[in-house]
Amino acid sequence: MNGGIEMAQEIKHALREGDILASSWGWEQTNVSFYKVVKATPTGVRVRPMRTQRVEKGFMSGIAYPIIGSEDASEEFFRRVDPRDNMIRVCSYEFAGKWNGKEMYCSWYA
Repeated sequence: MNGGIEMAQEIKHALREGDILASSWGWEQTNVSFYKVVKATPTGVRVRPMRTQRVEKGFMSGIAYPIIGSEDASEEFFRRVDPRDNMIRVCSYEFAGKWNGKEMYCSWYA
């Protein structure tokens, strides 16, 4: 028995509260999405989508980066973290991992 004291479970992945996750996805264009980790649990994270700033640098292409402080609490969700690569599966076509702090390439069509 542990004397009524619950033992904290060890977090089995590298993502922590405050981390920004990034994904690059799309078909015939490159979309970029960002998410802020608001809570880390032993097996996953709660994240909030962030707004993205895009700057045109070429014909229908440019760079993207997150707008700090733009997290949307109404769209918060939980995802399990794959401890092998510390990524989450946002949906069937989008995976996100820890953002390296650098601008990301994006593109679009009309």
